Amino acid sequence: MPEPVGAWISVWAPVAMTGQPFVCAGVGASNVRSNQSLVASEKTLSDSTPRAYSHAVDLRFRPADLSFRVRGAYFESCNCEAICPCRMIGGVPGGRSTYGICYGVLSWRIAEGQVGEVDVSGLNVALVCRYDDDEEGSPWSIVLHIDVAGDDAQRGALEFVFLEGLTQLPWIRKERRVIAVRPSAIEIDGTQVRIGDAVSVRSTRRVETELPVACGIPGYDRAGYELYADELVVDDDPFAWELTGNCAYASDFDYAAG
Repeated sequence: MPEPVGAWISVWAPVAMTGQPFVCAGVGASNVRSNQSLVASEKTLSDSTPRAYSHAVDLRFRPADLSFRVRGAYFESCNCEAICPCRMIGGVPGGRSTYGICYGVLSWRIAEGQVGEVDVSGLNVALVCRYDDDEEGSPWSIVLHIDVAGDDAQRGALEFVFLEGLTQLPWIRKERRVIAVRPSAIEIDGTQVRIGDAVSVRSTRRVETELPVACGIPGYDRAGYELYADELVVDDDPFAWELTGNCAYASDFDYAAG
């Protein structure tokens, strides 16, 4: 077996890089002990995060009387190695994340969207997340970013869709820890995402493969492609990391209910 690649991660401030070996990255067996202690520290702090979510979703948006459809472009990057083992590759379902603890950024650029009577076209949504494959139920810890360009009704509609409405998504169908919902300046340009000064993600190099690669977040029925990340930089309290050479993925999405 090859030596494991360690990932340094802190929830309070950037510590180092993982993915392709880099100046500040902890890589290989000699770094496993120190990397594990940092990951354990992050896990302990995550466990202290309240499980209950106190931010009230606008009561106008309830599943019983709400239909919605949002569609557009999806892009994500996480700390797994490319091709991410969570993907469906050549029709074969994925499995555990590369290192057992997964953390990254998911994003949606909504080209057309209607939630009830609210038009959400042209707005962006992003999710900063982390989960542990070996934690019981592998609950997701998340910070949801909603486009500050939207008004109160639009942000409330998108908050409902991405925290309650899309019941097939793992942070909705399973137990979760919602750390915060933040109105943010979100810029998405193809395979590049920026969320204020908190997040910067960029990928320019596709992974060469003849096999079809699909991701469960946009849906296994959506055609997409795998990339290597040029950078995945997060300083979004309580999450912080800086990676390069890890996996990324791009496709379209089309979500609907009602």
